[in-house]
Formats: sequence, structure tokens, C-alpha cells
Amino acid sequence: MKKRLAALAILTLAGCGEATPPPEPPAPFKLDGMILAGSPADAKQSGFTECDEPNDMGVTCSTKGGVTIMGAQARSANVWLKWEIGDEKRAISDLKYDNVAAQFWPVDFDYDCGKEGDKYACAKDQSHPLVVLERKLVKDGWLATDRRWGTEYYHPNQPYIISVNDGRVCDQPV
Repeated sequence: MKKRLAALAILTLAGCGEATPPPEPPAPFKLDGMILAGSPADAKQSGFTECDEPNDMGVTCSTKGGVTIMGAQARSANVWLKWEIGDEKRAISDLKYDNVAAQFWPVDFDYDCGKEGDKYACAKDQSHPLVVLERKLVKDGWLATDRRWGTEYYHPNQPYIISVNDGRVCDQPV
């Protein structure tokens, strides 16, 4: 019996010494083909190819034209690639971004329309991309939280937040 216990203990300990491979890094979060957080290469792959000169904080890159977010055409979009705090190397390849910001044209309202309902009930153009986007978010099960500066949308099955404020939409991982 003692021999069996000793053999079992040796086998158990032998299994502890094996190195397990590190877990695979998570797949990048994507929204309509745009990678929501990543490196300069990810930004370029997502269409953010027009970049300012880098400064001490990082660099801003934008798209040549608008982007489509959940079927809504934005007039422009950009990412801010930043260096990590304490990063001494300052190589462009070390930059990271953690959100995408899209800008839409402002929505015009008829303030005397008297309609009740969602916040866009009195929008003059019901097909405005921002009106369409926010209604689609609600229809698709996104939960809205009003903030002083705008509205944040959360979805239980999505790893990012969509923030809408004054014609600007930001997507960021949770």
C-alpha cells in the first residue's frame, strides 16, 4: 500500500513540474471591421492612415473619409495612439489606442413639434445617421445610461461601450 501511495505522489508531483503554454491573447474587439483597441498596425488596418506628427503624448490618426458604424455613416473618425506611462523608448510601434471616436453632423430639431417619445422624436430628419444609430442600438438590445455629457450604451454580450454625445460617438472596450 505504501508503494502505491509513493508512486501516486511521485506521479502527481511530476505533473506539477510541466510548463503549461501561456494562454492565447484575446482576439481584438471589432465593430464593423474596425479594431477598437490596438497598435499602430491595427489602426492602419482599420483605415486610420492620416496621422499627425507624434508628440510627447502620442499621435492622432484619422480616416481619409467617413466610416460606417452599425449602418450609420459618420463624417470622420479618429484614434489617439498613446505611449504607456513610463515608457522610455518612445518607438512608434510601442503606441497603443483604446477607443475609436467618430464624428457625425449635428441633428437639427423642431423644438415646437410637441411629439413625445425618444430623444429624437422631434428631429427634422428622421433618417439622420445619428438618429438611425441610436435607435438601432436600442432595438438591438443595448442599454442606455444617460450621463451629463451624453448617453452610454452597454450590451450584455459585447465587450465595449458606445458613448454618444453631441454628434460624437466613441467605442471603447469595457
